[in-house]
Amino acid sequence: MPLSKMISVIVKVLTNSTVWGTCIVVVLFMNFASYVQHYHKKPPPVRKAVKKQVAQNTAATEGNGEAAKTDGGGEAKEEKPAETSEQK
Repeated sequence: MPLSKMISVIVKVLTNSTVWGTCIVVVLFMNFASYVQHYHKKPPPVRKAVKKQVAQNTAATEGNGEAAKTDGGGEAKEEKPAETSEQK
């Protein structure tokens, strides 16, 4: 096939609207497939009350040193001695 006929065929293929439409559809489909593959749903926001409760639970369960004696604000609480029937 001579070069001049080959160039005319290539030009007709590249200017065909069906080829352009097919390329656009394929690119959009690949883009959508990539989006679905990499999609991660965001977790729901954590409410302030839940955060506070979790902080209190972790401070209470640690039980070692100053972590159990603080109230989340960093200030130490005063410990009261446990009242028993002997002290009354």
